[in-house]
Amino acid sequence: YVKKHGPLSPANALNVVLQVARALEAAQAQQLLHRDIKPGNIMAVTNRVGSIDVKLIDFGLAKAPASESPDGAALTQRHDFVGSPAFASPEQCQMKPLDTRSDLYSLGVTLWYLLSGKLPFTGTVGEIMIAQVVTPPPFDQLAQIPESVVALLRRMLAKNRDERFQTPEELQLAVEATLTRLASDSDVTSVRFAARAATAPAPVVTESASEPEPIKPVAKAAEVSASSGLDAYLAVDVGTLTANRYRLIREEREGHGGRFFYADDQKALPEEPTEVGLKLIHPSIASDPSLLDLIENEIEMMRQATHPHLVRYRHLDRSVPGPWLVREWLHGFLLFELLRWCRSLNASELLMLLEPLPATLDFVSSQGFRLVDVSLQKIFLACPRDVPTEHFRDLARASATGWTNLRLRLNPLSLALLLQRDPPDRGHQTLVPVRRGLAQTAGELGGQARKAIRLFARLIYELLSGHAPAEKGGQTAYTPLPELNQAANSILQRACAGVEAMAMWRSCESFWNAFKDAIVAGSAVPLSQGYGATGLPGMPAPSFAAPTAPPPLPRPLPQAPIKRESIPDPLRQVTTKKPWVNSLGMTFIPVPGTKVLFSIWNVRVRDFETFVAETGYDATAGMFSMGRNDWQQRGANWRKPGFTQGPDHPVVGISWEDAGVFCRWVTSREQAAGRLPGGVCYRLPTDREWSIAVGLDEAAGGAPREKSGKLKEYPWGRHWPPPKGVGNYFGEEAKIGEEPSDWEPIKRFNDGWPRTSPVGSFPANRLGLFDMGGNVWEWCEDWYDFDRTHRVLRGASWTNRNPVSMLSSFRYHGKPDYRAASRGFRCVLAHR
Repeated sequence: YVKKHGPLSPANALNVVLQVARALEAAQAQQLLHRDIKPGNIMAVTNRVGSIDVKLIDFGLAKAPASESPDGAALTQRHDFVGSPAFASPEQCQMKPLDTRSDLYSLGVTLWYLLSGKLPFTGTVGEIMIAQVVTPPPFDQLAQIPESVVALLRRMLAKNRDERFQTPEELQLAVEATLTRLASDSDVTSVRFAARAATAPAPVVTESASEPEPIKPVAKAAEVSASSGLDAYLAVDVGTLTANRYRLIREEREGHGGRFFYADDQKALPEEPTEVGLKLIHPSIASDPSLLDLIENEIEMMRQATHPHLVRYRHLDRSVPGPWLVREWLHGFLLFELLRWCRSLNASELLMLLEPLPATLDFVSSQGFRLVDVSLQKIFLACPRDVPTEHFRDLARASATGWTNLRLRLNPLSLALLLQRDPPDRGHQTLVPVRRGLAQTAGELGGQARKAIRLFARLIYELLSGHAPAEKGGQTAYTPLPELNQAANSILQRACAGVEAMAMWRSCESFWNAFKDAIVAGSAVPLSQGYGATGLPGMPAPSFAAPTAPPPLPRPLPQAPIKRESIPDPLRQVTTKKPWVNSLGMTFIPVPGTKVLFSIWNVRVRDFETFVAETGYDATAGMFSMGRNDWQQRGANWRKPGFTQGPDHPVVGISWEDAGVFCRWVTSREQAAGRLPGGVCYRLPTDREWSIAVGLDEAAGGAPREKSGKLKEYPWGRHWPPPKGVGNYFGEEAKIGEEPSDWEPIKRFNDGWPRTSPVGSFPANRLGLFDMGGNVWEWCEDWYDFDRTHRVLRGASWTNRNPVSMLSSFRYHGKPDYRAASRGFRCVLAHR
């Protein structure tokens, strides 16, 4: 279309992007990547009412490439590269692991093409791929495009994916806001697609083509114009007095189905608050009187069945330029924003935050509300009024103890569910799937309780993992969460599946109580605070990690029997001279300044072998190993990491998630044997505990990232290079052995071990702990920083030769599922 008729207007181009972003939201919910977003895979059709419906086609992989694509738009598959170079993201061109942000970059290139009729980069395939990685887009070519649209493009086309929009939902909100600004900044009175008259062909996509091919001419003129309702909808602006009562103060970013405003009720009664929330309903809903009647009936039902944890609605105001939904104003933020800021929650945060929700969902189910969306976008956290809006992000990222004054409120009315219906005049537009709605028709009301349990369980999974559970063939593909113990994972898995939910639990509250009991009774996971990441020279960048979710445990972990006799608490009996030795032979001693017992060495190969033999859990996929001059996935794993390991060598190739599962297993094993009381568990050390154990005097508080490398101390002192016999680092011995390295070692240093050394091969520190510097990086419990994407690693390893990375205060970091031949862990014994 663009080749024949020229670029689209900014408003039209943004409307295309908005609909594609909704399709990508649906794909993300299924954990799918498109990998080939481009104009040739976007089809626009005109429906009966003259609106444009956009379809995203060829999901997963495009079909055969078109030989006549001089601009590099043809699909290329070379080694691990899949996609069209002209639209590929930088990480796609570098053949790195991809996520949804790659599709959002490709959509940005598509927007560029729709606006200009040109591509930002041209040339040979190789030249284009290099430009995607290193060359800034030529934004000077978009001088005629409104700055608000260019600003959107700048973020979509950021080379660093962390600087782009992180989710399709976030992009949708930005596009909607940009469309609003376009409407207010100009005298645009209509939004049109320029189309041919009676002789103009309409686009259709054939299976073998990379671009739309023409079909027969349509029977009549096809100039497509939005209705006057859309013009009025876009024209509404801050400052407007609507319904002769409500003054619009500011527009807020909130969900689908309309535009939401903070407003002042200038005719409020003395007992009524003057602050209200007004939602201007989208014309696609407002134009259907039957839908407005349905909304009005829902509001009346809500008014008659109030609940303290539901958002309160006043009425539906049908005055022009409405209609408007009028509801109470809440000061706070959505659960969606909390998860975006925190990435995921731990078990203690979840239990505290969601406590009111199960009873609220049971109430909603009993009332038969039909437009309830159980999702992050519909659960609000109301804050005290003395918390400024600009502090919401800091509040969310701070300790969960600061959340005690937040009040959870469920918005029981979702207009998105009406947008997602498929009436005859909407064709088959790709939109967000109706997967979270509690009920859409009266015929579904009988199954509301079961559906509520399943939706509630999926919400819990999303909060704990940072993403919604995947679905395969209509069934939930559940991956056990390291944050939960075996019993809690089993309960959550059954609830997510929904099949057995009603047989086991009659309500959300009964499911919630069972889930809580399983966590409190059996979890070995500490109620930790967390933090997240960047790269380190000479080591594989954590962002390259292939997703390797922990496999399900095929055999249940041993559960501790209930014993009447008292089991001695090792934390109150152990001394340095009388250490605690567990059933695996792991030795633990106290560390002054902490409340835990530290293992004197790393978890050994023999310890992990016992764990794998007893549980069937194995960590064998996606491990990075070192070659002569690089780090790659070569099929290595903890059993065969690319070099010889004995039973007493530290186990390597272990992710943070793997380490957590091991800790829970050994806790259950010891409790079942009567060696540990119920209130004691094995876990990873916190970042602060590790600092104390290595002998650093650091201030408490703050993220680990903020302290990294600040104290210039090594395990052996303050001088460089390291003296002989202080630990296993990357010395001259690395140039020999099974896999000699081409990297430059530490000069005049040789520790005698080309790769790992058996635990205890070097002298212990003054507290009696071995290998607190060198041998393997050690996972810690904490997040690296407030982005909460990466976990902390401490202590350096046999691969390190850089003076900075070998400082005791240096923090390395990695994604929780990342495995490498330089990473292991040690356990501590602690009270829950």
